[in-house]
Amino acid sequence: MTSTFRKYATPMITTFFVVSLVSGLALFFHLGGRAWHGIHEWLSIVLIIPFALHLWKNWRPMVNYFKRMPMMLSLVVAVALSVPFFMVNTEGAAGGPPQFALVERLIDNNAATLSPVLGIPADVIVTRLDTAGFDMSSPELSLRDVAALSGKTAFQLSAALARP
Repeated sequence: MTSTFRKYATPMITTFFVVSLVSGLALFFHLGGRAWHGIHEWLSIVLIIPFALHLWKNWRPMVNYFKRMPMMLSLVVAVALSVPFFMVNTEGAAGGPPQFALVERLIDNNAATLSPVLGIPADVIVTRLDTAGFDMSSPELSLRDVAALSGKTAFQLSAALARP
């Protein structure tokens, strides 16, 4: 195992780090398609395995790093640069891609209010949702409330509205 580990550890760490780096840059600069998100998340998780093995194999040298100023400084800088991301006020904001945030805002309206925005008559919205299993007995309710009362999600509601 030790010789196998030594033979493959550095190539594995390097390869998965490069994949994480490239996919992270693609995400940051909004390049390419949705595949980058999955690649970045999942293969970064895979990177944990060779990294953990590397830590296990090199435990003593790693402990020594923590006794020196460069590692402490690096940790302090990393934490300091991370803190502002937790301080951003996201209360009430929908997470994820902007189109999800838009849907979250739209479904706060009822069928009559949403009708001109979607270019679909209110009675057609009510019929589509009723046919899809949503409780449309109170069409004056917001579509969010209709989905909640029907035991369905905003995604299911959006899919029902998008069908011709």
